[in-house]
Amino acid sequence: MRALRALEGGHARTPVVILSADVAEEARQEALANGADVFLPKPIQAARLLDAIAKLCQAGEAAAGGAGWRAARQQPSRSTGRSTTRRSGSWKGLGSRSDFMDKLVRVFIDDNAVLIEKMQEAVDAKHYGEFRSLLHALKGSAGSIGADDLARTCSRVHQLTEVELRARGGQHVQAIRADFEIARGELTSYLQKRKSGAV
Repeated sequence: MRALRALEGGHARTPVVILSADVAEEARQEALANGADVFLPKPIQAARLLDAIAKLCQAGEAAAGGAGWRAARQQPSRSTGRSTTRRSGSWKGLGSRSDFMDKLVRVFIDDNAVLIEKMQEAVDAKHYGEFRSLLHALKGSAGSIGADDLARTCSRVHQLTEVELRARGGQHVQAIRADFEIARGELTSYLQKRKSGAV
């Protein structure tokens, strides 16, 4: 984090969201002191993560017409762990705040719907190494957007032996698909409420 801030040299600031399993207040303070804009402890709630990103988008759009990201930066929220970064100059290309949120959720939904179909194909073909790689990708994506139930299901299935996957691989893919559909519904509902001003 400090290396990133040093490389920026006071110019365009890269907004950083930290997602962390460490819930200690000291971890939050350390992340913010080292230059993070937002610190969110796990388990991540999708609504909180999307709200934090929306605020960073809003600040980035304001900075594009003002004195730079540092001047437009909002007070950091509570958060910590993996970084999600984007150059302030490129926020504009994402369109309005609601456009960005819509794109973020749509990419998650579209990409992972394809991923789950590939997982089914891998299980049908008994390519369990490929299945585990796809499962790992889905787990990371779900964890990043706050789809905790889906991430937990992926983690549980990832721990199964090949014998267990051979016996019930199709059922496990169905469980993953069911959790994904729940996450899709919740995220889509969140976007609709956001557009109507309900959140």
